[in-house]
Amino acid sequence: FTLTPNVSYTERWYFEKLNYTYDENLQAVVTDTLSGFNRVAEYSGGIGLNTRLYGYYAFNGKKIKAIRHVMNPSIGFNYRPDFSTPNFDYSQEVQIDPEGNTRKFNRYQGAVYGSPGQGEASTLSFSIGNNLEMKVADKKDSVNNTQKIKLFNNLSVSSSYNFLLDSFKLAPINIAANTALFKRKLNLNFRGLIDPYTYE
Repeated sequence: FTLTPNVSYTERWYFEKLNYTYDENLQAVVTDTLSGFNRVAEYSGGIGLNTRLYGYYAFNGKKIKAIRHVMNPSIGFNYRPDFSTPNFDYSQEVQIDPEGNTRKFNRYQGAVYGSPGQGEASTLSFSIGNNLEMKVADKKDSVNNTQKIKLFNNLSVSSSYNFLLDSFKLAPINIAANTALFKRKLNLNFRGLIDPYTYE
């Protein structure tokens, strides 16, 4: 088992930021640019766990001698705070119409190095990778009299689950596979996406 903690920190320095106000005469949001030094930090942290499992099955057949299966399961947890809250001052909630409805605006929208994402995230990610090989009889091999054939170089399934979302917490399930045919002269890659939800 391998346990891996991780911390990510990004800091951007800008000398301008946007300021939004609602103009009652225009009935629209007006954008101004404010000059000054601004530190824009973004960070997240998490932990990951992975291991490797081996399976081997021997056959008594004349052609197929054995099948070997290697499985690589992994699971990880990652947390990121909501950088759109007022204490960070990276976003600004402004009135947008005469009825008093409000909306959050990014104060660094369009900035050259980007800006922190909005929304708190507490995500559990998981994946399973597989490798499948078959050992067959081969008269051309004078030493072992066998040959290894890779049925799947990789067959993986992965997804994630965000505990803090109101709905659709499970992300689409990714499926990927890779194999080779005709003595590794032709490589085939497969990729698919399964949506676990029905939309109406």
